[in-house]
Amino acid sequence: MKRIFTVCIEAPELQVEGEASQYDLAFATFVPQEDIVVVGCELAAWLNKPSENDGRSTVEVEISQSGKWAQAGSLIRVAGYEYWNSAPAFGDIENPHLVMMFPKGHGVPISEGTTLYVNVASNGKTAGIAYWRFAPIVYYIKGKITQG
Repeated sequence: MKRIFTVCIEAPELQVEGEASQYDLAFATFVPQEDIVVVGCELAAWLNKPSENDGRSTVEVEISQSGKWAQAGSLIRVAGYEYWNSAPAFGDIENPHLVMMFPKGHGVPISEGTTLYVNVASNGKTAGIAYWRFAPIVYYIKGKITQG
């Protein structure tokens, strides 16, 4: 039996302002210092402080082997949104949290020095600023996949 290690990739708060779409590629990264095999991922996104103005904000975030959005090599992706109104009569929220583990004996090999990326795509429409937070976690074992 091999030990499973965990790395929580430190991702800064994302500010979504005005009416615009933006892509934050390589928003956060993890570079293993030895060969590893990713055996699972966990990803959560939540709107930390919605603006006091009426608005909406959507976000998609992924852990990927590519520093480009929605390319081959994406390990896990979640999408979240929040719509709000300064009147308490309206509001809708989706703060996603997803955990994905590969079956025993399977994983994604990552060579020493290879970067894993946290990529973010966001969109908003508000007179203020929406503040998103993320919790990207990678579960891995040390070494390489062995046949047998």
